Amino acid sequence: MNVRATVGALLSCVSIAASSVSVAASCPFLTLDEQFAQSAVVFVGRSTGQRVVAALGIPGGRATETTFRVEDVWKGTLTKAWSTRTCGFASAVGPALTCSDSVRFDVGARYVVFSTGDTVDATACMTNERVENAGKVLQWLSAKPHRKIR
Repeated sequence: MNVRATVGALLSCVSIAASSVSVAASCPFLTLDEQFAQSAVVFVGRSTGQRVVAALGIPGGRATETTFRVEDVWKGTLTKAWSTRTCGFASAVGPALTCSDSVRFDVGARYVVFSTGDTVDATACMTNERVENAGKVLQWLSAKPHRKIR
C-alpha cells in the first residue's frame, strides 16, 4: 500500500511538472524590439479600476478589463483613460479563472503595458510589469519617441 501511495504521488508530480513545461513552452521568448513591433499599444499608466466583461473566444467567456489612467504613450492612439483585457478575472471572494491568471494588474499600481490584438489584450508573452520592477524596459523605451498624456 505504501508503494501505491508513493507511485501515485510521483505520477502526480510528473503530471504537474509536465503541464508547467507545456504552459511555459507556449510562450516564445520575444525581445523588447519584437514585443514592441507586435504590440498595438505601449504605455505607462496607473490601474484605476477593474470589472469582469464578456469575452468571445475565451474559455468561460469572461475576462478582466482593467482601466488605466495613462501617463506616457510609446505606441498607439490612447486617451487619458484606457482599458486592456486579461484572460483571468478575480471575483469578490477570491480568484476565479476563465483560462489564465498569468497577467494580473493591481488597482492603484503603476505599470508598463504592452498590449496586443483588436481587443487590446495583455498577455504573459508580453512585458506587463509594475513600474518599480521595469527599470530595463523603461531604459529601453527611453530611446523611443513618446508623448505625455495630460
